[in-house]
Amino acid sequence: MSVSNRRLWKLSVVATVLIFRLGCVLTDLAMLSPTPAATPVPIWTPTPLPPMITPIPGNAIDESVALQAFQSRIIAVYKAASPSVVNIANRSYAYSIFGQVVPQEGSGSGFIYDTEGHIITNYHVIENAQELLVTFSTGQVHVAEIVGTDSKNDLAVIRVDAGADLPAPVPLADSSALDVGQFVLAIGNPFGLEQTLTTGVVSALGRVIESEDGFIDEAIQFDLS
Repeated sequence: MSVSNRRLWKLSVVATVLIFRLGCVLTDLAMLSPTPAATPVPIWTPTPLPPMITPIPGNAIDESVALQAFQSRIIAVYKAASPSVVNIANRSYAYSIFGQVVPQEGSGSGFIYDTEGHIITNYHVIENAQELLVTFSTGQVHVAEIVGTDSKNDLAVIRVDAGADLPAPVPLADSSALDVGQFVLAIGNPFGLEQTLTTGVVSALGRVIESEDGFIDEAIQFDLS
């Protein structure tokens, strides 16, 4: 074997050994490397719907019970007092430039004061009245007469003769026992809308407000809505 052939044979043997060794290394690396797991296919899970009624915490239950009791109390007061609140229509008559009679009418609220048919209202409600008509919550209408007035304090007393149809008087309390922040109810006939209930609080005590004939002392301020 010539020298050149011998060298080629040695190179081929070395190349074969290197290729074999490289193949073993690649095989070892393949065995050591973890085989990537197949990506799992996500399974669709339906989102649970919220319950129809959300459980109420214990303190919320207490507040709900207290609110219902408070509402029941308001309803009871309204049912007891509203029959004693009346609508007062003030009628007067004027003449046009043609000599025709022109009726004029205003309205306001009042409440039954006693069993004799006396009603407390505001002076501006009955001012200049030529005829006063009182309408009860039942719809009955009675003619009223003026008993007394106090324009300075914007108060007036009128009276109806309703007999057995007269509603029960409104019980009166001691206004000196009021405190700012106390809850109050107002029942009246604003804009002729009979038996309207509004709620609010005592906003201030001892107010001095101006009236047509002076000042009203020790007035109680209410904020109602």
